[in-house]
Amino acid sequence: MYAADVSFATIQKETGMGRTEVCRYVGRCVTAAGDGMIWGFTALLPHARIQPYKRETPVTHAEGGGRGGCAGAISQLLERHPEVKKFLVIL
Repeated sequence: MYAADVSFATIQKETGMGRTEVCRYVGRCVTAAGDGMIWGFTALLPHARIQPYKRETPVTHAEGGGRGGCAGAISQLLERHPEVKKFLVIL
């Protein structure tokens, strides 16, 4: 609808999505992919990552504290100790 130049008022009325959400979705679709193309509609698939995950905060996990808070721990380890990577098989 956006590409067909339908007004935001009509888009919101028919889809329930506001201007901000529509613009965010369009932005995801036109984001450059690693092969030089754009992501297109595949960027709208549920759970699609159009950019690699980069954990910024340090991993702090207490033993017995469950599984939460450990996302990105291996990446951080390999950034701190790149010599370890040669011993791993990464698929």
